[in-house]
Amino acid sequence: MKHNAKIKVIKKNEIITIKPPIMTEENLKQTATREQALTVSDWVNEFQTRRGEEIKQSYNNLFIQRLQTI
Repeated sequence: MKHNAKIKVIKKNEIITIKPPIMTEENLKQTATREQALTVSDWVNEFQTRRGEEIKQSYNNLFIQRLQTI
């Protein structure tokens, strides 16, 4: 533990409310970019999940067909 550490005591009547951030044009662009990135990430995840399921199904069908021909 550090010696001489400063501690700020806040009393109930001195609580400062946190103001919401001001939306500037730069913040709006960042938010829009972040939303687009999340959307694309969701698409990629859905594609990978769907592709994995299709591969499993094809693999299972291959072995079912081979067992039926034997």
